[in-house]
Amino acid sequence: MNTMQPDQPSGSIQKLVIFFFSGTGNPKRIALWLYELARENGVECHINNIDHYRFAAHNTIDKDAVIIFISPIHGFNYPKITLDFIRKFPAGTNRILLMNTRAGMKMGNWITPGLTGIAFFLSSFWLRRKGYTILGQIPYDMPSNWISLHPALNEHTVNFIHQAMNAKVKLHFRMLLEGKKMFLSRKEII
Repeated sequence: MNTMQPDQPSGSIQKLVIFFFSGTGNPKRIALWLYELARENGVECHINNIDHYRFAAHNTIDKDAVIIFISPIHGFNYPKITLDFIRKFPAGTNRILLMNTRAGMKMGNWITPGLTGIAFFLSSFWLRRKGYTILGQIPYDMPSNWISLHPALNEHTVNFIHQAMNAKVKLHFRMLLEGKKMFLSRKEII
């Protein structure tokens, strides 16, 4: 007899550990959306701001937890703080999901994509060398804050982008629970 509640995951993902860096709030928003989805689905979840996180013996991560890194893109790569954090991250065998936020804009009912650049390639290389398995690489086109390039976005545009990206986060979370790999950034190489 199956005693699992309908809202619980199938068993492959029981714990998430999220590490984020956020200057303007976009990656933090993604982390919080993931946290809420985890709670709704009975998945234990811990969120860590890498700006305040210190590596120590007591900060061990359960070997069965899925680790998620979320950071903005600065100059077509993760910012130095994120790259340094990933480079210094201890070796392990966990499954890892890499995410980034990048400059999204609204044109009609379409959200223009930002550019991930080399962020996923470099971080995946480092993490694989440390023993980790990469489950996916997912970019999110959150509201652009590159105001030296364009004027600030209005509230309607920000809300539109948030709704669209929240729907994508929900879809990707469900795919994660189903054990699907999500290398969505590879579609953009062309």
